[in-house]
Amino acid sequence: MADPTTKAELLAAVSSGYNAFEKFLSPLTQEQLLTLGVNGSWSVKDNIAHIVAWHQRSLGYLSAAAQKRAPDHLPEGLDEGGIDRVNERFYQEHKDRPLNEVLQAFRTSYIEVVGAVQALSDEDLFDPARFTWMKGTPLWRIVSGNTYEHYQEHADIIQAWLRK
Repeated sequence: MADPTTKAELLAAVSSGYNAFEKFLSPLTQEQLLTLGVNGSWSVKDNIAHIVAWHQRSLGYLSAAAQKRAPDHLPEGLDEGGIDRVNERFYQEHKDRPLNEVLQAFRTSYIEVVGAVQALSDEDLFDPARFTWMKGTPLWRIVSGNTYEHYQEHADIIQAWLRK
């Protein structure tokens, strides 16, 4: 897929990725969704909760951008160690949430991300110099990395586990 260059293209990619991930998850049984060991000790449910946590983190960035201010938490330098620590914290915060709550949070946070993207301009999303706190990276990269690219990454992980 080519990188999006407009908000409309970005929203189409987000929607397509979300719909594909929902379709991928739909035939899974409750047992499959809750079985540990998909990646490390995580279940499919934990993978979904992880995506929800990154949706929420993205919403902070998108909200700050809409308000033309720096976010409360700047995007991490996300080297492997940094991202592993953030992901472990998200796992610990969400591992005990019930499955139905995680699935609802996934759907709700997706809708919130779409709404937050819709509220921004093409310039907000695609100008790499628009927000100094993004250090030259355009904001759409946060959206793609925490939506359709992230959905595909976790679908691949889950698919590999299902094949075992």
